[in-house]
Amino acid sequence: MYNLNSRMVRKEFHSQFAPLITNFIAEKKGLGHKADADVGLLFQFDKFIIDECIQDAVITKEIFNKWCGRRPHESDKTHQMRQSSVNQLCRYAARMGLPYYVSTHKIRKNRSQFRPYIFTDDEISRFLKSADELGRTPYSPKRHNVIPMLFTMLICTGLRLNEALRLKKSDVEIQGGNAVLRLYDTKFDKDRIVPLTENLTKDFMSYLDGLALSPLKSEYVFPAKDNGFYGHSTIYTVFRKILFHAGIPHGGRGKGPRIHDFRHTFAVKSLRNMELKGTDVDASLIMLSRYLGHTCLASTQVYLHLTAELFPYISSKVEASCGNIIPEVEVHYG
Repeated sequence: MYNLNSRMVRKEFHSQFAPLITNFIAEKKGLGHKADADVGLLFQFDKFIIDECIQDAVITKEIFNKWCGRRPHESDKTHQMRQSSVNQLCRYAARMGLPYYVSTHKIRKNRSQFRPYIFTDDEISRFLKSADELGRTPYSPKRHNVIPMLFTMLICTGLRLNEALRLKKSDVEIQGGNAVLRLYDTKFDKDRIVPLTENLTKDFMSYLDGLALSPLKSEYVFPAKDNGFYGHSTIYTVFRKILFHAGIPHGGRGKGPRIHDFRHTFAVKSLRNMELKGTDVDASLIMLSRYLGHTCLASTQVYLHLTAELFPYISSKVEASCGNIIPEVEVHYG
């Protein structure tokens, strides 16, 4: 077992490549490079080796290609990062004189200007109404309760889907009458606190009370029928079904809307609301960045462009406050 600890990173590697991964990350950190993203990706790779029962002592071409295979609903950026992290690991091994496979294929970065789908208030209302109308199913007896609350949480807090699915009851606290979510080891290994509004707290606590009366006894806030948590593919299938019944068209693969677009919608409308309330733009960006768990302010600043574009009546206010820092829309939304 190899344990890598830092203020932001708490990961243990267990596969036969654990020593290699640990030494590689230690070298990157020693050279002054940020390695938190690599730790998260290589932790996934380490788990992949174990789950696939791979016994090879080196990372072969076959292992590399299997790991780098495109996953359902995976973004270009995530796919590229997975390839790059393991290829860097293999290059490090080669420098150490070990016979590891090193891909000579150049990983092409996607330069397309992806446009997130921003849901209108009417579309969100229709979506939640359709989610509430989900019927019971013998295969998942609590789905009709779990799914509406799951999507309500995504829409009202901007959580990433994985963060919500892995949320445990022990991560929920009550402070000053409002619920607070404590999120651990999220994207880029960041921990953060997400407070809920008064109205959302009431709905959420009512949901948890109902869950406590259920025969399902799971540690997760949004449990699947086996008391574990739902997989992304399952939730995406339900998402598409709800979109159809809500009359919200889907443009096909890569065009959306996607579940992650609820997070983009939350960010844009949060900036709009804070601007309309007269909150300083710089302060709004800092608060939103921390709430969303972004690694840098630039990831949040990109929403200024969309906010000004979608709500022209506040465009002049945004431009006057920080027109010089509004970036063009890029592909690095978090």
